Amino acid sequence: MGMDTPAFDRWFEAELKANPEFAARWREYEAFYERHSAFFRRRYRRQGTGDLNLFKLFIESDLALLRAGGRLSLLVPSGLQTDEGCAELRRWLITEHRLEELTSFENRGYKIVENGQQKSRQIFPDVDSRFKFGFFKLVKGEPPPPGHTFAARFYLHDPREAAGPAIRYDVDMIRRFSPENLSIMEFRREADYRLCARIRGEHPLMQELEFQLANELHLTNDARFFHKLEGRPPARGELPLYEGKMIWQYDAHFQPARWCVREAEVREPLLRKEVHRAARFVRDNQVTRLGGQPTPDTRAALEARLTKLFESGAFKLAHEFERLGTRDVGSSTNERTLIGALIPARVCLGNTINFVRPFRYVSDAREGLRQEPHPREALLALLALLNSLVLNFYVRNKVSAHVNMHQLYELPVPALTPAARRRLAARAGRLLEHPHDVPHRAALEVFIARDLYGLSREDWQYLTGTFTYGSGDSKAELDEILRQSLTRWAD
Repeated sequence: MGMDTPAFDRWFEAELKANPEFAARWREYEAFYERHSAFFRRRYRRQGTGDLNLFKLFIESDLALLRAGGRLSLLVPSGLQTDEGCAELRRWLITEHRLEELTSFENRGYKIVENGQQKSRQIFPDVDSRFKFGFFKLVKGEPPPPGHTFAARFYLHDPREAAGPAIRYDVDMIRRFSPENLSIMEFRREADYRLCARIRGEHPLMQELEFQLANELHLTNDARFFHKLEGRPPARGELPLYEGKMIWQYDAHFQPARWCVREAEVREPLLRKEVHRAARFVRDNQVTRLGGQPTPDTRAALEARLTKLFESGAFKLAHEFERLGTRDVGSSTNERTLIGALIPARVCLGNTINFVRPFRYVSDAREGLRQEPHPREALLALLALLNSLVLNFYVRNKVSAHVNMHQLYELPVPALTPAARRRLAARAGRLLEHPHDVPHRAALEVFIARDLYGLSREDWQYLTGTFTYGSGDSKAELDEILRQSLTRWAD
């Protein structure tokens, strides 16, 4: 009989304590892995963060063997194009060498005719159909000239498609789409690339705004804190544990909680993390007063003073605020990819929900350090943008199955006038009360697409024509939103 993650973690910890042979073999494995990783990190310098993948090692090794001006072509997993851990390697390939082609496949299979019979065939029959891979071609040691473009093809299934029409992808657009991570957005058609370039425009990215994203509890690493609800409501002292599947756009009660945490158990680790964060702000910003008194000189005294501020209720932890959260799981082929809701206070969030930190630390000479909650109007306006079809279309060209924090930070967010912010917040507030208010949603979508992102009616018709997913009532609702949005376009 299988075990869920919390049960497995408890079994594993107990086995480490009770079985000396098991514990010794586990320590031996950990030591081997650390030695193995340390060797490769000394030997190879372009591997970036995250796991050491063989394809990353091979790319760096192969380029070292190649003469200047030589050409390299290699078949690799698609993680090279998008993974955060490949950012340093991508930067090296894009800025110090000349990328000429990038062709990417899905392993979902293609049709062939054999002996008069139509058959399905996969490029790699023994590999999961969801796996993506591709090849790149570059010239070593020749940085791209201004305006350089390369031939790009994505989401191919049949090897013969590799000789088909290509998107002319501007290297400078990689930097504009993803300035820090240099993640390469993947487009099915040239029209998608051009439309995303228009949506990107000159808008600031979310990473340039005052919002910071975070996770709270990890569904694996923190599983010891989780207790099954078994259909009952949380008892006194228990907080619901929210997972991504529990929310939908504007709906924080889409599914009931399966798990809870006991606040007495989880508060200490959450407090420790927040005290560390606050202390770092105090040191980095040379805050002189804390809790009405001069800031302590030592780290231990500083953290002790901050702890007292949280314990007294002068400061609050994130879970004590209402929060804007977005689902981590959001495939590019789902009905929606960006799914956000305002999640009530006094719940804890698993790592399948990324949330906007509900406050920021600020300081001044008179009051010293204080928490400043984000105005609810600002959060509602951001929620409306994140749930919009415009940004859902845009982010689909960035993700495969998960919407991570880096992808959220790279979303273009229009600079809002006070009037525009109020209008977004008012409509989002209405949808929090009535998530399926189709006329209200249609009006909001038009305002965002036409007035904030400057899209034309033709752009909107093309964009909405890509939302062909879903079934039943949800698809009927989406179809009606799209129909009403077109009738409102000239209003």
